[in-house]
Amino acid sequence: GDHRHLHTAYRRQRQMCIRDILGRVGIEEKLFSTTSNLSGGQRQRVAVARSIFQSPSAILADEPVSSVDPARARSLVELLLKVADEEKTTLIMSLHNLELAMEKFPRVVGMRNGSIQFDRSPDQISKEELQKLYQLEEKEILEDG
Repeated sequence: GDHRHLHTAYRRQRQMCIRDILGRVGIEEKLFSTTSNLSGGQRQRVAVARSIFQSPSAILADEPVSSVDPARARSLVELLLKVADEEKTTLIMSLHNLELAMEKFPRVVGMRNGSIQFDRSPDQISKEELQKLYQLEEKEILEDG
């Protein structure tokens, strides 16, 4: 009897914790929905909620905004930054949206062909460095075509 009561109390507490986290990411009403019934943006919020629930020492977000429209991309990046701040955890995010990276992050690491081109505050990065990051060399153009 007591064991079952403890289990029920634990489940209720855990459900409240999860509901709380879903509220933080703006999808509290989806607590009992299956992921197959969620939109792409809602699924990404579930992924953010999952990372909060796991209390990680760092969050690694690999292209989290690649499949959403620009407005959702911005709000998702802002949500991840807010969560990292509230959880006092490190956030490392790979983005191809340079404008968003430069606007939202205190530190930007530019990589090309697996090597670091720059690693500093956005206000210390020149336009030339940014252009160089995305210039295709002739052999790269031929390989793509």
